[in-house]
Amino acid sequence: NQLDPDIFNQIKSTRMVGRFTDGQLDSVRATGLAQTIYFIQDEDSAYTGINESSCDIIDIYFGKKEMEKIIFRSQVNGTIWPMFMKDPKAMRFPNFIWLEERRPKTKFDLFE
Repeated sequence: NQLDPDIFNQIKSTRMVGRFTDGQLDSVRATGLAQTIYFIQDEDSAYTGINESSCDIIDIYFGKKEMEKIIFRSQVNGTIWPMFMKDPKAMRFPNFIWLEERRPKTKFDLFE
């Protein structure tokens, strides 16, 4: 998701499965070379760090349309970087492109 104009939480893997409850995304499981880059924020929404991790399986749980919890499973390798050590604009997966106009807004958009 896009946090600021040049800052994006990202996840990639060879397979992702999303689960919906009452039309809202409830959880996502990413399997196979699962990787994530996400920005840690405090209770005032100030950025405090960047988590760059990889593992076999990543489970993400949502509540109120926001990520509530992320669990890394099996063969976890990761680093949490203080914000001053990395340029947030440079924290992107290779070939990353933000295509907001193509992002599904509902589960029904996935089948169009």
